Amino acid sequence: MIRVIPVGLLRQYVGGQEAMALEGWAGRPVRALLEGLEMPSPLVGAVLIHGTLVTKDHVLAEGEEVKLIPLVGGG
Repeated sequence: MIRVIPVGLLRQYVGGQEAMALEGWAGRPVRALLEGLEMPSPLVGAVLIHGTLVTKDHVLAEGEEVKLIPLVGGG
């Protein structure tokens, strides 16, 4: 099981859920998880695994907590 925590506007891609537990993602990269959630990769500015910044190529392991932080712009 992988625990996914989408932050802010990224929650709209998971039905507004604050967190979810997903099965079957261990051994696959974060990038594949984003595609599976139909979450546009360019909107995800940072990926944290147990609080540590990783790339979208990070291969997920069973029991990991994945926090997805949106890219924020302004002006």
